[in-house]
Amino acid sequence: AGDVRIDAAKQVVCAAGDGATAAVDIIEFLG
Repeated sequence: AGDVRIDAAKQVVCAAGDGATAAVDIIEFLG
């Protein structure tokens, strides 16, 4: 179960990172 939790946490972190990257790209595009 621990491994599954770690994988889920990594997915959340990766998703957050991708979201931040996309936000920066959008800001630069609009800017």
